[in-house]
Amino acid sequence: RRRPQRAERLRLDTLRQRARELAAETHRLHLGAALPFRFASMFADVAAHHGFSLVIGNPPWVRPHALPASERQWLRHEFRVMRAATWQAGATRAGAGAGFGAQADLAAAFVERSVHLLAPHGVLALLVPAKLWRTLSGGGVRRLLLEETQLCLVHDWSHAPALFDAATYPSLVVARRTDGAPAHRHASPSHEAAPDTTAPSTAAHHSSPPLVRCAVTTHHTRWFDRRAESLSLQGDLGAPWLLLPPAAHTAFEQLRAAGPALANTPLGRPLLGVKCGCNAAFVVHATEHHDDGATVTALSGPTRQAVIERVLLRPALRGDTIGLAGAPHAARTDTPSPQDLRVLWTHGHDGRPLKTLPPAATRWLAQWRPTLQARRDARRTHPWWTLFRTEAARTDRPRLVWADIARTMRCTVLPAGDPTVPLNSCYVMRLPTLADSHALHALLSSSIANAWLGALAEPARGGFRRFLGWTVAALPVPADWNRAVHLLHPLGEQLLRQQQRVHRAPISSATLDAAVLQAYQLAPTLLAPLLEWHHHD
Repeated sequence: RRRPQRAERLRLDTLRQRARELAAETHRLHLGAALPFRFASMFADVAAHHGFSLVIGNPPWVRPHALPASERQWLRHEFRVMRAATWQAGATRAGAGAGFGAQADLAAAFVERSVHLLAPHGVLALLVPAKLWRTLSGGGVRRLLLEETQLCLVHDWSHAPALFDAATYPSLVVARRTDGAPAHRHASPSHEAAPDTTAPSTAAHHSSPPLVRCAVTTHHTRWFDRRAESLSLQGDLGAPWLLLPPAAHTAFEQLRAAGPALANTPLGRPLLGVKCGCNAAFVVHATEHHDDGATVTALSGPTRQAVIERVLLRPALRGDTIGLAGAPHAARTDTPSPQDLRVLWTHGHDGRPLKTLPPAATRWLAQWRPTLQARRDARRTHPWWTLFRTEAARTDRPRLVWADIARTMRCTVLPAGDPTVPLNSCYVMRLPTLADSHALHALLSSSIANAWLGALAEPARGGFRRFLGWTVAALPVPADWNRAVHLLHPLGEQLLRQQQRVHRAPISSATLDAAVLQAYQLAPTLLAPLLEWHHHD
């Protein structure tokens, strides 16, 4: 006998676990449970005729992290849209990790199964999350529908008045399975149909490829027709879909062509804020003493209070407090003020975790030590008090910070040397100069940038949107950035003063938009349809 190798031990563990699962399943069947369901066996007659003519449904909407690991592994093995879920171009542009971009909703697997259950020319009609059409992890299902079906209807209710207590963002997709390559690949180019605000129509021009009937419901429903290949950003089959009327889509493309994407410029790409993995331990309400101590109170969980070393405390910034009142990161009235909200900073000036902690801070964090050691980001080589994604907290450059969820972009600027730590409800850009930061602040605060980003951003409840790193990374910036900085940075400075309640005349939206248009060197009439659509959204 020999000692088994590590790979053999892991294989043995897997086989034993599988044997236990099979034994449990056998026992369940002996007690009268139903056999595992398979369409090919339960509907053999349909399978013999190449599939169903119609599939309708409202599949469950479940994120994979809510499923057991064994089910997630099976889903990736069984379904292409789960195995290759990520929109790669967007993930690369934003520097998003593979895990983040692969978290496809379970509804995506139901879409794939529905497509493959259809006979050629059969039709599916499914109520699915509208997020499938916008997220990084929806790349696989969007590609599947564009490659293997002819889209007939996409109806988005994500910004409609809520129908349920739960946060839902529903949409309807109707598609017909093709018997080969997608129809639009063989179609000759044609102009999109003009916007139509009437009820749905089934008529199509005989010489044009079939159009996709689109609808967006807010307080009322707006209908329009689009070509399938024009739905996805830049024609990339896995890219997010832009549910815009043709005129607004043309304006969207005019702005996209006016400059490079933000992530492709020397300005860099967005970073997600610092991650604690246990906010109760690190994010605190603090009252600093005149000596070297500070009284800290946990903001979540059981009420806990202690005196720790003041040197470890740095101001903390959350996304929901940016730009609401007072200081750049002023808080709501029901949360601690910026002067009180702190993060227990357990890293040195080089960004690395401290080798040892002062005694009072050690006693404070020890209350959560099992939780801190169990964090998914933790590594055996890192101390248990480590924080993650700390690059966003570096102070050697000016930083532009914005909230990840908001109705419109809410930004603030932190000059070099500011010790504030943006948390993971924020996104951060570390910029070369303070003038760059102010100029980008002005750009992102404009109606023009908000209209463009609003067409791309994922929906959130109550009319909010998720301004994620990949979304803002795609925003075009003026081609002549130096000229844009000259035009915009004074306005960005004034916006910051307004946030700080320095008494100055507020900047009107018209003034800001005029400067942004001048920076892009675009005429107002070109972008008017996009701005009008955004205004009514």
